[in-house]
Amino acid sequence: MSLRNLLGRLFGGKQQEKSASSAPSPGVPSGAEDYAARREKLLAAYPHRELPRSMKADEIVAEWERAHAQAGVPVLLLADEHLVDALESGEWQDAPLPDLNELFAPVIEELVGDEESESMIGRMGEESGEAVLPLASLQNADPAPLYLAQIPVEKPWDIFKCLPIGGWNACPDAPVFVAFCKEMNEKYGAEPLLIGGDCIEMKVARRPVSAGEAYSLALEFYAFDEDVLQMYGTIWMLADSLMKSDYWYFWWD
Repeated sequence: MSLRNLLGRLFGGKQQEKSASSAPSPGVPSGAEDYAARREKLLAAYPHRELPRSMKADEIVAEWERAHAQAGVPVLLLADEHLVDALESGEWQDAPLPDLNELFAPVIEELVGDEESESMIGRMGEESGEAVLPLASLQNADPAPLYLAQIPVEKPWDIFKCLPIGGWNACPDAPVFVAFCKEMNEKYGAEPLLIGGDCIEMKVARRPVSAGEAYSLALEFYAFDEDVLQMYGTIWMLADSLMKSDYWYFWWD
């Protein structure tokens, strides 16, 4: 995915036109049937229903909010083949959750202590960020089906115990997802809203209330997802965006 398309997802912009795909040769399987069967096998473990991709973002969010009245915790699944692959290969191992302060501190210290990182941090009050759009993952031409699933857990962060994604490239593994989402829920009322093959989105009940708090949170975002600056520009632009946004978006290359 190009950076241009990624920024379009987050903050709005012209959607990229779908590229025409060539039809499979007669008698040669395209893999679509296999992918659909694998997808349905994974989804069969949870109550779920497909939502039309034609629905508006606010309508989808409203469906997700109403689903909180049902048993379990609702989450949207953008079930592309990358997500199916990740869930098939992922496995939750019961173990103590990692200490995020211990895990993130070296990453943050390296960033703020390196003079060459000054351009990545930016300057307080001189840079502004934009509010993140709801369901930015859907603002492209990806035709992957969208499902609203009820995961049989009590706490939102435990979704990632049932759906253990991560552990590839710079994407953290599932225990880090659980620990991060737990901390963000306790501090900001953040809940996983959507899980895709290369991204997650969260809906936030409380925004950071000061520039200093937002800056500290932006540093945590960077430690959790170093690709985050590809989307926001600098730490201070991200911090400003966090003070304006009710939605958080994470993406890994």
